[in-house]
Amino acid sequence: RHPIDGARWVWHPDTTAGSRSFVRFAVDFTTGGEAVELEISADQRFILACDGVEVGRGPDRSELGGWSCHRYRIDLPAGTHRLEALAWWLPDEERPGAQVSAKPAFAVVGLGAHAPALSTGVAAWIAEAVEGIATHPKAKDLGYHVIGCGFTVDGGVAAGAAVPAVVVQKTWDDLFGTVATPWRCAPSPLPEQERTLVTGGRVRLAQADHALVMGPETGAGPYAGLAEGRAVTVPADSTVQILWDFADYVCGYPRLALAGGAGSTVEIGWAESLYDEAPHAHARKGDRAACAGKHWLGFADLVRHPGGDRGYEIPWWRSGRWLRLAVTTGAEPLIIRDARPLRTGHPFTRRWAFAADRDLGGVLDLCERGLRNCVHETFVDCPSYEQMQYVGDTRVQALAWIAATGDARPVRRALELFDRSRWVNGFVAERAPTAWVQMSATYSLVQPTMLRDYALWVDDLDTVRALLPGSRSALEHALGCLDAEGLPSLLPGWLFCDWVARPDWARGVPGATGWKPGEGVVDPPLSSVVALHLPVALDAMARVEELCGDPLAAARWRHHGRAVLERILAVYGAHPRGLISDDAAGTRWSEHAQALALDCSWLPAERRPAMLDLLERPLPDIAPASVYFSHHVHEALLRGGRTDAVLARFAFWEDLARQGFLTTLEAPEPSRSDCHGWGAHPLYHCLSAVAGIRPAAAGFAAVRITPRFGSLRRITATVPHPRGAVRVDLERDGDRLRGRIDSPVPGELRWAGTVQPLGAGTTRL
Repeated sequence: RHPIDGARWVWHPDTTAGSRSFVRFAVDFTTGGEAVELEISADQRFILACDGVEVGRGPDRSELGGWSCHRYRIDLPAGTHRLEALAWWLPDEERPGAQVSAKPAFAVVGLGAHAPALSTGVAAWIAEAVEGIATHPKAKDLGYHVIGCGFTVDGGVAAGAAVPAVVVQKTWDDLFGTVATPWRCAPSPLPEQERTLVTGGRVRLAQADHALVMGPETGAGPYAGLAEGRAVTVPADSTVQILWDFADYVCGYPRLALAGGAGSTVEIGWAESLYDEAPHAHARKGDRAACAGKHWLGFADLVRHPGGDRGYEIPWWRSGRWLRLAVTTGAEPLIIRDARPLRTGHPFTRRWAFAADRDLGGVLDLCERGLRNCVHETFVDCPSYEQMQYVGDTRVQALAWIAATGDARPVRRALELFDRSRWVNGFVAERAPTAWVQMSATYSLVQPTMLRDYALWVDDLDTVRALLPGSRSALEHALGCLDAEGLPSLLPGWLFCDWVARPDWARGVPGATGWKPGEGVVDPPLSSVVALHLPVALDAMARVEELCGDPLAAARWRHHGRAVLERILAVYGAHPRGLISDDAAGTRWSEHAQALALDCSWLPAERRPAMLDLLERPLPDIAPASVYFSHHVHEALLRGGRTDAVLARFAFWEDLARQGFLTTLEAPEPSRSDCHGWGAHPLYHCLSAVAGIRPAAAGFAAVRITPRFGSLRRITATVPHPRGAVRVDLERDGDRLRGRIDSPVPGELRWAGTVQPLGAGTTRL
């Protein structure tokens, strides 16, 4: 399918099987001044350079069945040039949980006339073992932390001798056409990740020890220049730690440029926040902007510097607000020429705008910063602890991302990766890519809603149609999980719904009251919260089928969805409150069950007011939605016209800014992760529901404007569109509406019980 399908994959000949391996590959070639094109990949990672200038990094994280390769075009003058790549492979116990791997291998295929001079296994590629890179132990008490190992980089260890690279894998059996490779390559659809120097913030303290309790905030002293990229000197025979507050949340590659200081060591630690007490993953952190007297718990790499003028870069990125340099020098002073990290992430351009007569700027800036730090080669749940792409998290993140940027590339990539992750039961994995398959039917059932969102917001029905077979398969398997009563009580895996701090929600599963190591959640009876995921998914899939032009398939999903919902209402909805209980006995209740039921288009209209009333004014015995599931509650309230109830719930996000948070967190305090993309959904709600800008047809071919002011009087907003942007500037006076709407496509305005057609262009009201 692609040139790299014919590649010969190479590696260093002296690598010990199953061991950590860093290899620098190089080949010399000549050109007559024409551009050079090539395809490249590696298992697990590469950094490609030409004549000492970085070209790109990869491969983007993926599954073996859709392994990323990258195509580059390099414009070069006539003459001799050198192509180099640093590639590396880590064993299971050291690599990130999101890193899939088969075996150490590296491949390049030159295109056109340069194929013989550039292709591995054909051209004279040499391989040089890069010694001196080992692991650095993690701090204790980080909890579930699976972003990979810390590194120790020893600049005093010489590289191995250069030897010819050897072929470790041929792709094709030329005689029988057998596909031998474990990697089924596909060109990466993503741009290069951002790589820009971080400048700013300030050094908050420097103290003459490596104690993990911070002293008083003394200021930067002689180390202030670090934040601006200026050189600073650490005296000989010194021990010092320097605490740099970025005043921002940063995902970046740690870098050091050092001079002098023979025998020095520098530990580069990162943390989202400091702790008020002896630290562990769920300990109390308090004011996220404070540092004096607080405890350090972070993730670190170590550089051993032999002296001289050298530069170092850690192979993978880290994240947080705080950077701690713990320096030990010997008999010679150490000059830190530059300690600025290299910021990374999917390229971000703000294309949204929102303003109202109530100031929500702090909330929305918090959401945007949390969101953009959780979009890389994949969406990640959190940069600091897992860097995993989970279906439920990603669906919420993707909506906010599309509404804020209009950039469909990471969303399309996520859908493809989830589709390739399907297990033998047809369900997508709970997270993908991953070295460890994790099954959750509740999260798998979120995938059809993500596909529906994509079909509406993005002009790309070809991708949607390509993903239909897998999505249909998953729902067929889900219908096969119905029991004799017509309820989905046989759904497999971890039936996670939300992090709710109640004893009957163990591990995020409603009705679960315990957890046994090695066995998982003590199986509870089926909850309506779990069961309702199925009719919601069937409803979403029916809409996808309609958008793709298959009304018969849509009718079938609707038939099954109605039947399942009727059974759920019969078992869980026959109670005086007029609500849906979590359990059949009517003893447990939650916001979750009401929000999911309200998301079903078949829910009888007479049931809706009581459910909306409960979400607007929750009772003490109702299990509350946490940060993740608040997305569903906000959607239900906004659709029901309860805008002020959602604005009141935004107080939680407003409090975060007052507590020193810079990003959205994972769960209410004590929160493990201070940067969790699923908490960015207020940005989506303000644009799509308060301002009311949403697609009304596949590919955003038509727009529907349904402003929901609540007590607001003025709303201005901009939402990116595949053909430009939709803008509203609206002011209400009772039921009267005045202002302006700009849209590149026609649509309709819904206001005060009326529907007014909108033409493409400007409409003045």
